[in-house]
Amino acid sequence: MKELCKLADELSDVEKRVMHESQIQVEEADMLLKSMNQKQVDAAVSPLFSIVSLNKVAGHVQGLVESGVITPRKAGKCNEEVEEELDILLGCCPTTDHPGQLSEEEKERKIIPVQGEETTSGEGSGPADVQC
Repeated sequence: MKELCKLADELSDVEKRVMHESQIQVEEADMLLKSMNQKQVDAAVSPLFSIVSLNKVAGHVQGLVESGVITPRKAGKCNEEVEEELDILLGCCPTTDHPGQLSEEEKERKIIPVQGEETTSGEGSGPADVQC
């Protein structure tokens, strides 16, 4: 515990602010999840978890190609399967219709800019693209 306190003393004010804001967001999310029907939570979380996992798989496949473990042809076949699964998930689970999910406008309002920095709208706010 002393090590954590020592580490906290070494953080800048901005880092402490970011950690505090993140903790608040985690607590808000926990309260929201506890207030929701567990079946609704599962219906939203399971497909989103699958989407994240499939995107990571595609990234790992590319890493296997770069390290020479599999051929680009085999990687292409794997990535086609990943894309098919993503299409199925995205088709049956529109990620913007889940109860309690913030709209883009609400997300922008909640962002607190760090002094000396401006927020940019639209850039980098979408899902990460995986290059195969």
